[in-house]
Amino acid sequence: MRKSRQVELTVAAIAVTLIAAVAAAAIALVVQSKNSALSARQREAASALVSAEAAVNRSLLGVDLLLAQTIELVALIQPTTGAGDDARRNQILGSLATQNLLVQHVSLLDLNGNVLMSSDPNAKRLGTELPRPFIAEVAASQVPTLAVSEPVASFARSGRVLFFARSVALPSGAMGMAVAEVSVSRLIASTVRGVAPEGFEITFERGNGELLASHPARDALVGKRLTPALGASNHQEHDAPQAQSRVTAVPAILVAGRTLYPNLLVTASLPLDVALADWKKSSAVIAVGATAFAAFIAAIAFLLRSYVLRIRRARSQIAHAKVTVDRALESMVDGFLLLDA
Repeated sequence: MRKSRQVELTVAAIAVTLIAAVAAAAIALVVQSKNSALSARQREAASALVSAEAAVNRSLLGVDLLLAQTIELVALIQPTTGAGDDARRNQILGSLATQNLLVQHVSLLDLNGNVLMSSDPNAKRLGTELPRPFIAEVAASQVPTLAVSEPVASFARSGRVLFFARSVALPSGAMGMAVAEVSVSRLIASTVRGVAPEGFEITFERGNGELLASHPARDALVGKRLTPALGASNHQEHDAPQAQSRVTAVPAILVAGRTLYPNLLVTASLPLDVALADWKKSSAVIAVGATAFAAFIAAIAFLLRSYVLRIRRARSQIAHAKVTVDRALESMVDGFLLLDA
């Protein structure tokens, strides 16, 4: 009896040990696959950021060079002597604007924001939509450099636009500014959208967190300050458990890097739900396999226990029958005699 009990306990202990080993192996495999998935996604995010930075830098440089050339081309025409010269200048600006797919219109303004000439025939009549603080910022700059305005809701364009400007010396000798008008949607379509892998969120923002453009587009966020502000630091990665995607504000893998122009950033983020989607599927397969194997071990242990119980029950019955026979024999006084027919 005691030996059978020991066998039963041994079988149970072996089964528990094997099931615990299977569970530990499954957990280790799941954790390892998660770390591998996160590492792969982080590399993918870094690659997406590099591509987005290159596209945005290329676009910014293109607009900057266009604005730098504006005053040189306009200066080829002598100071205004009539409406004909104005028309020629406007035509030159129109031709210049068509050389860059991002730019909708190019204008020359004085430091008070008055339109001097523009590729937009209605610009002088309607005036400029440049924010006054932005005009003051460009006018106050000591060194001509590209400045980007906050996103402006343009009634003339029926959408949000960004104004790129730099101070220039006008043909008259006075200081002015060359301004390029760029649609936010066109900026995204021409730069970010083509390089963003599926599921990634790409933003173009200032160091203080002000969102200038994003993919996917979120009109409600454009122009607002995202938190936390990432600053104009060099390329950096943020820990996934603490980082949030810049557009949807969910836990994400986040990398950020600065452009060639101060205080302008590009970020790439991938929500963890998207990053770990394949891992969740593989983890479910691992869990099902481990559960099935553990169930198989438990079933074998149950069958062995049943077998041991049956053996113990049979031995008990045999022992009980033997005791009964011995007692019956002991109760006889004279014994018994067997006779044949």
